[in-house]
Amino acid sequence: MSTPAGARRERIRFERRIKQEDGYGNEDGPFTHLCGPFWASLAPVPGGQEQVLAQRLTGVQLYTLTILSCIAARQIDTACQAIDDRDPTRVFDIVDASNPDQRSAELSFLVKTGVAPG
Repeated sequence: MSTPAGARRERIRFERRIKQEDGYGNEDGPFTHLCGPFWASLAPVPGGQEQVLAQRLTGVQLYTLTILSCIAARQIDTACQAIDDRDPTRVFDIVDASNPDQRSAELSFLVKTGVAPG
Protein backbone atom coordinates (compact mmCIF):
# COMPACT_ATOMS: atom_id res chain seq x y z
CA MET A 1 0.00 0.00 0.00
CA SER A 2 1.48 3.32 -1.04
CA THR A 3 1.69 6.41 1.13
CA PRO A 4 -0.78 9.15 0.14
CA ALA A 5 0.84 12.30 -1.22
CA GLY A 6 -0.66 14.39 1.59
CA ALA A 7 1.21 12.31 4.18
CA ARG A 8 4.57 13.33 2.73
CA ARG A 9 5.04 16.54 4.71
CA GLU A 10 8.75 16.35 5.58
CA ARG A 11 11.67 17.55 3.45
CA ILE A 12 14.52 15.07 3.90
CA ARG A 13 17.95 14.96 2.31
CA PHE A 14 20.49 12.17 2.55
CA GLU A 15 24.22 12.29 3.19
CA ARG A 16 26.97 9.67 3.03
CA ARG A 17 30.24 9.70 4.92
CA ILE A 18 33.36 10.16 2.81
CA LYS A 19 36.07 7.63 3.59
CA GLN A 20 39.12 9.66 4.39
CA GLU A 21 42.16 8.52 6.37
CA ASP A 22 43.11 10.85 9.19
CA GLY A 23 46.65 9.59 9.78
CA TYR A 24 45.69 7.67 12.93
CA GLY A 25 44.20 4.64 11.19
CA ASN A 26 40.63 5.96 11.12
CA GLU A 27 38.90 6.13 7.75
CA ASP A 28 35.73 8.05 8.63
CA GLY A 29 35.55 11.51 7.14
CA PRO A 30 32.81 14.10 7.05
CA PHE A 31 29.32 13.51 5.66
CA THR A 32 28.60 14.93 2.21
CA HIS A 33 25.36 15.42 0.25
CA LEU A 34 24.21 12.26 -1.56
CA CYS A 35 20.71 13.06 -2.84
CA GLY A 36 17.53 14.96 -2.12
CA PRO A 37 15.73 16.73 -0.69
CA PHE A 38 12.69 14.49 -1.06
CA TRP A 39 9.14 14.84 0.22
CA ALA A 40 8.81 12.14 2.86
CA SER A 41 6.45 10.75 5.45
CA LEU A 42 7.86 10.24 8.92
CA ALA A 43 5.87 8.02 11.30
CA PRO A 44 7.04 7.13 14.82
CA VAL A 45 7.40 3.44 15.62
CA PRO A 46 5.61 2.70 18.91
CA GLY A 47 7.83 1.97 21.90
CA GLY A 48 10.92 4.15 21.92
CA GLN A 49 14.07 2.95 23.61
CA GLU A 50 16.12 4.37 26.41
CA GLN A 51 19.84 3.72 26.55
CA VAL A 52 22.52 4.66 29.00
CA LEU A 53 25.34 6.34 27.11
CA ALA A 54 28.27 7.90 28.98
CA GLN A 55 26.36 7.45 32.25
CA ARG A 56 23.41 9.49 30.97
CA LEU A 57 19.96 8.21 30.12
CA THR A 58 19.33 8.89 26.44
CA GLY A 59 16.01 8.49 24.64
CA VAL A 60 16.14 6.82 21.24
CA GLN A 61 13.08 7.16 19.01
CA LEU A 62 12.52 4.94 15.97
CA TYR A 63 10.67 6.21 12.90
CA THR A 64 9.59 4.81 9.55
CA LEU A 65 10.68 7.20 6.79
CA THR A 66 9.05 6.69 3.37
CA ILE A 67 9.96 8.42 0.09
CA LEU A 68 9.13 7.90 -3.56
CA SER A 69 11.73 5.81 -5.30
CA CYS A 70 14.04 7.13 -8.00
CA ILE A 71 17.48 6.25 -9.34
CA ALA A 72 19.24 8.60 -6.90
CA ALA A 73 17.25 7.31 -3.91
CA ARG A 74 18.17 3.69 -4.61
CA GLN A 75 21.75 4.51 -3.56
CA ILE A 76 20.64 5.11 0.04
CA ASP A 77 21.70 2.43 2.52
CA THR A 78 22.62 2.05 6.18
CA ALA A 79 25.92 3.89 5.63
CA CYS A 80 23.92 7.09 5.04
CA GLN A 81 22.11 9.50 7.32
CA ALA A 82 18.87 11.39 6.75
CA ILE A 83 18.62 15.08 7.63
CA ASP A 84 15.53 17.24 7.97
CA ASP A 85 16.04 19.90 5.31
CA ARG A 86 14.01 22.47 7.28
CA ASP A 87 15.77 21.79 10.60
CA PRO A 88 19.33 20.48 10.04
CA THR A 89 19.67 19.67 13.75
CA ARG A 90 17.25 16.74 13.23
CA VAL A 91 19.56 13.95 12.08
CA PHE A 92 18.34 10.37 11.60
CA ASP A 93 20.62 7.32 11.56
CA ILE A 94 19.41 4.76 8.99
CA VAL A 95 19.02 1.32 10.59
CA ASP A 96 17.36 -0.55 7.70
CA ALA A 97 16.34 0.14 4.11
CA SER A 98 13.58 -1.73 2.31
CA ASN A 99 11.39 -1.77 -0.77
CA PRO A 100 8.04 -2.72 0.81
CA ASP A 101 5.95 -3.01 -2.35
CA GLN A 102 8.70 -4.88 -4.30
CA ARG A 103 7.95 -2.68 -7.32
CA SER A 104 10.34 0.15 -6.44
CA ALA A 105 7.50 2.67 -6.22
CA GLU A 106 8.46 3.67 -2.66
CA LEU A 107 11.46 3.16 -0.42
CA SER A 108 11.06 2.76 3.32
CA PHE A 109 13.74 3.28 5.94
CA LEU A 110 13.80 2.46 9.63
CA VAL A 111 15.60 5.44 11.18
CA LYS A 112 16.44 6.49 14.72
CA THR A 113 17.25 9.69 16.54
CA GLY A 114 19.06 10.20 19.80
CA VAL A 115 22.34 8.52 18.86
CA ALA A 116 25.46 9.56 17.01
CA PRO A 117 25.12 8.84 13.27
CA GLY A 118 27.36 6.46 11.51
